[in-house]
Amino acid sequence: MLGIVKFSGFGAVFRLTKIYLLVGIPWIIISVIGVTWMYRLVAFEDLKKLTQENTITLTKTLANVIWPQIGNIVAVTVNHPEGDHDHKAHSLHTLSMLSTMLDEPVVELIKGTSVLKVKIFNSNGLTVYSTDPSQIGKLMSHDYPGSVANQENRIISQAKFKPQMLTWRGDTVSDRYVVSSYLPLRYFDDYEVEGVFEIYNDVTEVYNQINSSQQKFATVLSIALAAIYLFLFVFVRYADKTIKRNIDLAVARDSERHANKAKSHFLANMSHELRTPLNAIIGYSELLEENAHDKGDPDCVEDSLRIQSAARHLLHLINEILDLAKVESGQLKVFMEQVELDGFIKEIKNLFDPMIIKKNNFLSVHVDAELQYLYTDVIKLKQILFNLLGNASKFTENGAIDLTINTEGSWLVITVSDSGVGINQQDISKLFLPFTQADSSTTKKYGGTGLGLAITKQYCELLGGTITAHSEHNKGAIFTVRLPLNELVTKKQAVA
Repeated sequence: MLGIVKFSGFGAVFRLTKIYLLVGIPWIIISVIGVTWMYRLVAFEDLKKLTQENTITLTKTLANVIWPQIGNIVAVTVNHPEGDHDHKAHSLHTLSMLSTMLDEPVVELIKGTSVLKVKIFNSNGLTVYSTDPSQIGKLMSHDYPGSVANQENRIISQAKFKPQMLTWRGDTVSDRYVVSSYLPLRYFDDYEVEGVFEIYNDVTEVYNQINSSQQKFATVLSIALAAIYLFLFVFVRYADKTIKRNIDLAVARDSERHANKAKSHFLANMSHELRTPLNAIIGYSELLEENAHDKGDPDCVEDSLRIQSAARHLLHLINEILDLAKVESGQLKVFMEQVELDGFIKEIKNLFDPMIIKKNNFLSVHVDAELQYLYTDVIKLKQILFNLLGNASKFTENGAIDLTINTEGSWLVITVSDSGVGINQQDISKLFLPFTQADSSTTKKYGGTGLGLAITKQYCELLGGTITAHSEHNKGAIFTVRLPLNELVTKKQAVA
C-alpha cells in the first residue's frame, strides 16, 4: 500500500496546483501589471534624477556664458512696467533691445543641444528675455519655481514628465517631455540675487526609449508568465490523469498481489488436508487389491487398480498445484545435500522405464565422467528431471529421448531432447506460464494441467539457474537447464 500512498500524495499536490492555477489567473494579471508599474516607477525615478542633474549642469554652463554679458543691463531694467505710459514705453523699448541683442548668441549657444526654451528674469521677476517673445515683459507669480529660486537663493529643477506644448521663437512645439531648471544669478558671490536663469531641457527621446523598454518588458513578462501558466496547466492536467491512472493500477496490482498471496498461503496450508485423504484412498485400494487377489476375484482387482490409478493421478495434480503455490508464497526452501550422481541417474531411469517402454521409446543418458557427486537440493533437481522427461515421454511415440549432463565453464548443463511432436515457434513463449499449454489441442489428447514446466522454471530460478527451450513443429524439442557450478562437487572434491 506504500505505492498507493505515494501516488495519493503526489495526486493531492497536483490537484492543489491545478486549483491554484485556475483561481490564480487574476493574480497573474495583477502580478504583470504590478511588476510592470514597479519597473516603470524605478526606471522613471532614475531618469528624473539623471535628467535633473544634467539640466542643472547645462543651466550653469549657459548662464556662465550669457550672464556676464547682460548682467549690468538686466540690473537697470525697469522692475515694474505698471507705471505711466512713458515709463512703460521706455521699459519695453529697453527689453526689446536686450532681447534683440541676446537672441542670436543664445540661439547659437543652445544650437545642437536639447534645450527647448530659455528665459531670464530680473530680481523682481520681470521677464527680460525669452525664446518665446510673447513672454517678454511679463512678471512671474510668487509661487512660480523661478520666484522661489530667487527668494530662497537656490537652484530648483523639476521633472514632471507630462506632455507639454512650448513656443520656440514663434513656432509651437507639442507633446514634448521636458525638465526645467531655475538658477539664481548675481554679479559676485556676496551680492544680492540680480536675476534668475531658466531653461527647459527636452528629454522626450530618452523618455520614449524607457517607455518603449517598459512596454517591451511588460509584453515579454506577460508572454513568459502566460507560457509558464499554460505549460503548468497542461502538465498538471496530464500529470493528474497519469497519477489517477497509476493509483488505479497500483490499487488493482496490490489487490491482485494480496489475492494471489492469500490463495498461495491457503493452498500451501491445505497440503496436509488434501494429501491425507488421497493417501488413505490409495492405501485402502491397495488393501482391496490384495484381498481380491487372495479371493481370486479378478473384477474386484481391476476395480481396485482403477481406484489407485485415479487417486494417484489426482494426487499428482494436487502436488503440482501445491508445489507452485509454495513457490509463489515463498514458503519453499532449498535444502542442499550431497548426492552420488550414478545412483541418482539410475533412480530417475527406473522411474521412467515403464513409461518409456509403454510408448516404445528409447532413453539414452550421457553424463560427464568427472561428475561423480552433486551438492544440490535433490528433491527439486529430481522434480526438474521428472517434469522434463515426463513431458518428453508424453509427447513422443516410437522415438528417442536423450538426457545429457555436463559442464560448460562455471555452469552445470542438463539437456533433455526428444523426437516428438515438437512445438510451434510462436508458442514457445507460453511454455512456462502456469495452467497454460503451448497448444490447447494437446490437452485433450495428452492431458495435463500445464503446471509442470512452470514449476520446473520456478525450481531452476530457486537454485540460481535458468531454463530455455528450442523446438520446431514435428521435429521434437530441446530443453536446457543451467545451474551454477559452485553448487557442485566433482569426484575430486567429494565431501568426506
